[in-house]
Amino acid sequence: MAHTDELFEDLGDESETGERSSVSAKVVFKPSRRGERYLLPPSLDELIGPDNLVRFIDAVVERLDLSELIAQYRGGGASAYHPAMLLKVWLFGWCRKVSTARPLAAALTRDVEFMWLAGEQRPGFVTLSDFRRRLNGTIKDIFRDVVGLAIQAGLVRKEELYIDHTKMEANSNPHRVVWRKNAERYLSRAEAELERLLELIDRLNEEEEEQEQEPAEGPGVDELTPELLDDLVERVNRRLKAGEKERSEATEEKKQLRRGKDRLEARGRYQDQLEQLDGRNSMARSDPDSSAMMMKDKVTIRPGYNLGIAAENGIVVGYDVSNNANDSVSFTAVLEEARNTLDETPERVGYNQSWWIKKQKGHTLRSRRTNSIRRRNVCPEGRIHRKAVTYQHKMKCWS
Repeated sequence: MAHTDELFEDLGDESETGERSSVSAKVVFKPSRRGERYLLPPSLDELIGPDNLVRFIDAVVERLDLSELIAQYRGGGASAYHPAMLLKVWLFGWCRKVSTARPLAAALTRDVEFMWLAGEQRPGFVTLSDFRRRLNGTIKDIFRDVVGLAIQAGLVRKEELYIDHTKMEANSNPHRVVWRKNAERYLSRAEAELERLLELIDRLNEEEEEQEQEPAEGPGVDELTPELLDDLVERVNRRLKAGEKERSEATEEKKQLRRGKDRLEARGRYQDQLEQLDGRNSMARSDPDSSAMMMKDKVTIRPGYNLGIAAENGIVVGYDVSNNANDSVSFTAVLEEARNTLDETPERVGYNQSWWIKKQKGHTLRSRRTNSIRRRNVCPEGRIHRKAVTYQHKMKCWS
């Protein structure tokens, strides 16, 4: 503070000027007392309202069974941050769209809500990142426990489910997408060049046989290696030094052999891409799990995921993240996840009437239209409906 005063000492005291200019206007300003000390230390709890989201997250996590998460800690050494506190911080961070460890660690030092939720503890970004990796194996169990609390509170009655999907853009370069047709085309070109390279290798072997040297057995495409091609280049150089081959011919042969090494590398790359695609039409280079799909604006095509959720009374009870843009493919997975979470089959399921499911993985949905219509919401322009199906327990199917 003293250094700041010295920096501005030559500028004079502007407070007097401000007071002189304010006297004529009769303006009274509230004083700023940053340097004033408190008689009693302030409490963060006083700054958090009773309806604040952090209080709800704190109450929910305190009622969860985190024994499986705690069992992952080995014990010994320095004391560790409690997983309940770290889980609260991550849950609230996701609610505030803070999804990475560094911004979350920064929020713990300047955001009152985060500071209250963490009990003014300040774990570093490495600790937060390590804990998030621990959650990979238990996050679904925690999700089911939270839904169980909603069932106990009477918020979920296991009667009506509504399933819908939305597209989420992946965190990747939208212009670097691998398309399956391109990979197949480039792979066929690389293999065609390697086939022509085999013809050159056979010709070199025949020339050595004519020179009464021991001929090498010609390899197949799958037997080609960079080391074998380097050996062939050395053989061409030896014949060139011995005067058994023209320089122009040897230069062209070595050029083809060296290009063959590039084609071998490209062939392996395209084979790996097709293996990662696993029947899909596209994927992002920096996020191979995503697929190119139409976004919600029905115009933009970006690498992304298809998120399906099943909800009752506004509470999500099942979800599925798929790289298939077709909602009907993910419908069964979302329904199965909801059934596993609820431990029983709901009575009714509402879904988007723009598509219809038939006989997917044991769930038989009859293709006839029913008279049962569920209203999704009401707007001034009119009603927006969702078609609904009912689970017939005797027939064990949806109708």
